[in-house]
Amino acid sequence: MSTLNNVFKKLEHTDKVAKINLESQKVELALIDELKNITNIIETENSNIKKMYDDSLKTKKMFEAAYLQINEIEKIYLNNKEKNTKYNKSLQDVFKQLSTVSKDLGININEISFYKDYLTTKENISNLYSENQKNWNLIYEYKK
Repeated sequence: MSTLNNVFKKLEHTDKVAKINLESQKVELALIDELKNITNIIETENSNIKKMYDDSLKTKKMFEAAYLQINEIEKIYLNNKEKNTKYNKSLQDVFKQLSTVSKDLGININEISFYKDYLTTKENISNLYSENQKNWNLIYEYKK
């Protein structure tokens, strides 16, 4: 009987060792699953970061193109502003000459057909200046 008891004790001990090994393997499998989960998360984040980099490059190119366009618009704006100033000065000079000649001849300038054309042209120059300024104001805040 003592031999039988020894065999049972050894079986109990072997069973306990087997349970410990099985529990140890379950823990190892859980850790491996957790590692796989973390690896998948990192791969997804890495993919997101690469996409963000690609989007950033595209955005940078758009900003560079927009900056070039703003510079071009500024040149046009300044050119238009200069032309409008010249047109206005020329118109004023012609009007002063016409006004002087009219007075010398004793003619009321308001009765000359040119006077209506002058007023219309003066208003058109003012509108051109306003439109030019309005267009520039749309993008001025983005100028560096």
